[in-house]
Amino acid sequence: MGVKTELDFHSYLKKLKSGDEPNSPLTLIDRTTLQLDDENRLYDAKVEITNKIVDVPRLNLQNSSQIDIKDSIICGDLHITQKEGKSTSIILDYCIILGKILIHGLDQAGDNVEITRTNVYELCFNNVHIRSISVSYTHPVRLSIWGSEIESLSTFENFIEFIDIRGSLISRSHFDFRQVVLGNLSPERSEFSIEKAKKNFNPFDFTPLHRKTEASEPDTSNRETLLFLLNSTSVKSSRPEHIRLLHLVNLTTQKEVFSKKAMAVLGSFVHPGRILLLGLLCYLGYAAAYALPTMTFAVGGGSIRGLGIIDALYFSGITFTTIGYGDLAPVGWTRGLAVSEGLIGVLTVSAFLVSLVRRYCD
Repeated sequence: MGVKTELDFHSYLKKLKSGDEPNSPLTLIDRTTLQLDDENRLYDAKVEITNKIVDVPRLNLQNSSQIDIKDSIICGDLHITQKEGKSTSIILDYCIILGKILIHGLDQAGDNVEITRTNVYELCFNNVHIRSISVSYTHPVRLSIWGSEIESLSTFENFIEFIDIRGSLISRSHFDFRQVVLGNLSPERSEFSIEKAKKNFNPFDFTPLHRKTEASEPDTSNRETLLFLLNSTSVKSSRPEHIRLLHLVNLTTQKEVFSKKAMAVLGSFVHPGRILLLGLLCYLGYAAAYALPTMTFAVGGGSIRGLGIIDALYFSGITFTTIGYGDLAPVGWTRGLAVSEGLIGVLTVSAFLVSLVRRYCD
């Protein structure tokens, strides 16, 4: 068709409706052709759509036992609902959905969904109890699984920009975490960010999807989604990404703002490099304080105010590590400052050892 963007498609669709595209590889059908009711609902037990452009704002498939949509474009939402207790088989292959796919109400042991090479703005499973879901080579801007029980979830080579899992039980999964843009799990990535991503999304781009995900570090309170990624995907095969998700899960256990900020700074005791940096900053900060003329020290039977740079670094080091040779002794309220550095030093060394064990031995 020579269509590369959604804007190109709408121009193509206009020509197709006017009869200016007689050799189109896709056949145009509408609500009249499909015999939809006033709410765009279709009740056929078996639905087959192949090589079609479905020109409806929403295609609502009700109570169908077999749905097979291939090599087609749907110009709006696709809603699939089962209310009669029948088993349902859903296959979507090489499709473009210019809206949302909402699969709702499936509740049979034989239900299965297979979605392959399909670009869609949002893929949502809502209140389904289903045997098998397979999604591969598919690009949804957002994947949502809400209030569902899924026996088997299998995903392969997808590109999922946003993911949201709530109130769901997934018994078995084959889920490569690299399909997800982990940076988009940040709480700053609001609905506005999702809408912005949808505006930038090109549903007609079938460029290979592998390894498009970002490496930015998220910070999120979406605990259920994180636990799924941590425990039910292949993330443990990548030590850095496993540590990253472990850090985020630890953050979600903190209810107080202060404790959450502190845990973020300390890297949830799985980032020893952060603790080393904090220790270095404390060491240098105290050394700078000891060089101030308001600080008093006893040296060789006399006293001095403020240490030189070398002596300040030396005294801060032996105090931070609690060595304390006694050749320099703080006097007056300088002693309180030295005691506080010693306490911070003990805590920093302990935290560093804990983070080493959690990162490399757990």
